[in-house]
Amino acid sequence: MEHIQDKKAKENKEGCIGCLIMLVIILLAGNWLFNSCSSPKPTETTQPITQTQSQSDHKSTISAPKSYNLGFTSDQFILKFNATADSFNSDLKAKNITLTEKEKYRELTCELTDNIIISGSVNKSDNTVRNLIMYGRGDGTPKSGAEIIVCMGTLIAMTSPELSPDERGNLLKELNVKADVPDKTTKEAVRGNIKYGFGISRDIGILFSISNVNDK
Repeated sequence: MEHIQDKKAKENKEGCIGCLIMLVIILLAGNWLFNSCSSPKPTETTQPITQTQSQSDHKSTISAPKSYNLGFTSDQFILKFNATADSFNSDLKAKNITLTEKEKYRELTCELTDNIIISGSVNKSDNTVRNLIMYGRGDGTPKSGAEIIVCMGTLIAMTSPELSPDERGNLLKELNVKADVPDKTTKEAVRGNIKYGFGISRDIGILFSISNVNDK
């Protein structure tokens, strides 16, 4: 049993390291994702709602204090993510999300692939997404490393659509996205009112966080 656990731990570590190497290769290849695609056009994310929902939303807007958020609701997450992915000609799409009730917020979970999960907090007062965290772990294949970079690029573009391809690439460089980042360290960068964070954990993998800069 001990031998099996050690073997799995070794495989996980090798998968993470292999993924990190792929990230560096892709970045050094010229930030193909960020330089080959134009900035995505802002998409309309307003969705039809029922009369009952409209009255409820109106009431919560009046009575509840202003919430910190990323500019879209949990209902709009899939539409916004996939529209941004389409602008990159990416096949990485969000199919569904799970919302779990917590005491002070709702927890959003979206499993993009076997190696990428997006988690986040949703404000109960107005259903807006407060923050997001992408968890990525490579399996040692070029595809898994590329998908993590594509996911990070998609999340940046959907939360800061005003950034040009070069500016998105520079953001990743500022976040120090490379293989030799020490374990359990994070780097942060701010663009407009959005704060981005990148970190690596040998146990979890790659963490990429997004939050409102005013959300302390």
